[in-house]
Amino acid sequence: MLDLPDCPAPSAPVLPELDAAEPLDSPDNVARLLTRDDRMRAYMDGLNAALRCHQARGKI
Repeated sequence: MLDLPDCPAPSAPVLPELDAAEPLDSPDNVARLLTRDDRMRAYMDGLNAALRCHQARGKI
């Protein structure tokens, strides 16, 4: 029997909170939104990689 390592699953990212005292389109909030977007995209890429790993093993 072939012993393969577990498929990696990413941890949920920590997302910066928006500053409610500032307008949504303030420079600081826009920077936070872009950071959140980058982190969520990286998280989704990790989830897709884990799914492909499980599919390749025939578990899904």
